Amino acid sequence: MNYRNHFVQIALILGCLVSSVGADDVELVLDEQRDEIVARYDYVLMLFHPDPCITEDCKNALHHASYIANSSYIPGLKIVRLANSALQSKLALGNKPRLIFFRKAVPILLDSSEIRLDDVVIWLEQNKEPVSRHLDTSNFEHLTQAATGATTGDWFVLFQNDQCDHLLPIWESVGSHLKHRINVAIVNTDASPELKRRFRITKCPTIIFFRLGRMYMYELSTKEPTSFLQFANRWYVNAPSFSVPSEPTPFDALTDNVVAWLKTFDAREFSYQSSFVVASAFLLALVVGCFYCRKGHQPVKEASKHD
Repeated sequence: MNYRNHFVQIALILGCLVSSVGADDVELVLDEQRDEIVARYDYVLMLFHPDPCITEDCKNALHHASYIANSSYIPGLKIVRLANSALQSKLALGNKPRLIFFRKAVPILLDSSEIRLDDVVIWLEQNKEPVSRHLDTSNFEHLTQAATGATTGDWFVLFQNDQCDHLLPIWESVGSHLKHRINVAIVNTDASPELKRRFRITKCPTIIFFRLGRMYMYELSTKEPTSFLQFANRWYVNAPSFSVPSEPTPFDALTDNVVAWLKTFDAREFSYQSSFVVASAFLLALVVGCFYCRKGHQPVKEASKHD
């Protein structure tokens, strides 16, 4: 018997007990309590449903959640439900009941419009650990090799920050489906502004697929797991693409900082001390530039002649 069938049979056998538990077994909480609960428990399963919960699929979802709440399936698992949550609207999940599983505050969405007990049991077991890699300026090129060979495989990267992090549950779901085939990662652009400049990120969130030295921009309006999976599996060839820009040199970083300063320059506040700083920065940039020019144009010594 394979791994999946083992859990399916357990879920189906124990599922016969579902009718003996009710919605009251799952604590109803408010949106204001959500962050506190996620921070307090390592594992949190949240059921989002409309209020009132009168449809058949909503009632079934409540019963399934109640059963899991009364079992000791995952030690320490906290299960709660939220009615008409703002997060459900933010994620554009519609009016059907949906499940989000938080693993040490990292959320993953159950990618199914129908909540079935056997699927939930397997999903929980297979996703107890986060999948997405976290990239920043210090490790991006080393891990992805996006511009230097791409020997680590393809990378599907979500560029976001704390103000536009609503895709995280969906992105973890994408990573779960693509696990062992395509690397799925996240970049916080506030923590890594150098990567934001390098890839010219102007919108948040931005999604880019990196493959064999090229970057393919996800520009579809649909932000669902199925659309992301189709894009990564083949549809990216139809998207706008560019050569991956090389990693910036120290000279590039210095000139970028000078340009950024000039954009905020106010001549009315310019002083003698400011002029000294600007002059020093210009001289330093000139010296560094000359160094890189000389380094890239070293004279080739003539080979010695032998009679």
